Amino acid sequence: MDVAGTVDRLRPGRDIAHVTHGQVIEVLMVNRSAVPWWRVDRWAREWVVEDDFGTEAQPLNDDRLGRAADAIAPHLRKLTDSVGAWRSASSAQADPDRGWR
Repeated sequence: MDVAGTVDRLRPGRDIAHVTHGQVIEVLMVNRSAVPWWRVDRWAREWVVEDDFGTEAQPLNDDRLGRAADAIAPHLRKLTDSVGAWRSASSAQADPDRGWR
């Protein structure tokens, strides 16, 4: 399941970003809401997300997570169609008609 690639194809980020929208969403899926968004960067450091996904933990603050969620919101239908296991893999439960719950 190429979640990061799918997200980045549908909603490319800015060239100056430290992590792409796809990388952020992929980390959130792995996190499965184990910690609040304001602690995801700490969780990512502790669980060695950089080694497993090549995504730095430091830029994964709650503001960055929110920007990624906002960026993909208009594309949720395409994302859920493209990544069939999206809903079952994510405890965030993306609802294509209403956005993130």
